[in-house]
Amino acid sequence: MIDMFAAGKDINMDRLSELLEITEESFSQIQRLLSLKDRLNEVKEALPEVSYNQIRFVLACMIRDVEM
Repeated sequence: MIDMFAAGKDINMDRLSELLEITEESFSQIQRLLSLKDRLNEVKEALPEVSYNQIRFVLACMIRDVEM
């Protein structure tokens, strides 16, 4: 579903963020690190409490230029 969202499909972003349990704070932290790091695993190492799916979701939001 994250890939579909990144590709521009009409997915309910709010519901997806709910399912992934992303808070505004974690969204901001992940977004900041994604702009500084080259690889997803670098973000994961910096924020071990977040999942790869949460990171991928924030990346999809950045691709679509949407904020939480």
